[in-house]
Amino acid sequence: TAFTQVTMANSSSATLATPNDTANLKYLIESMANSHMGVGNTYYWDPTNGNDSNNGVQPSTAVKTFARLDQLLVDNHYDTVYCISADPSGLTTVTETIAITKSTVKLRGPGYSFQLKPTGTSADTISISGHSVQISGLYIETAATGSRKGVSITGNNNQIRDCWIKNCRSDGINIAT
Repeated sequence: TAFTQVTMANSSSATLATPNDTANLKYLIESMANSHMGVGNTYYWDPTNGNDSNNGVQPSTAVKTFARLDQLLVDNHYDTVYCISADPSGLTTVTETIAITKSTVKLRGPGYSFQLKPTGTSADTISISGHSVQISGLYIETAATGSRKGVSITGNNNQIRDCWIKNCRSDGINIAT
């Protein structure tokens, strides 16, 4: 028809625009946590496939040890650590002890499939000296010998929830503030 203009735009392939930052997804996940939101940095810990040379900011660049994570975490920054259970057996077993020295850290495990069972008897399985630390979704034991605690807390305002604490040679949870 007269005075009609038609413009056609074709694409050789479908394109999905995605933002580089995952901040909106992080806020959505954290809003469902029923506690203070972790709005700082997000890190991934994969004891099976991780590498301590990685930066830990994506599941594909997860770190191998919690000792490396402690170097990356920022004190009072509300950082969140997601534990990845990636062992082919379906059960990821961590043999290192964990010291959470930074405040406002959130350590989030996937549940029973992520088990902390240290082999050494020189430290408690988890030691928390930071304040406002949250741990959840972990299976916690102590070493088979010695007299260590499952979780030892010296910081204030900490939260432990949805954890399995079993086979402890001393206290399962010890709070000394």
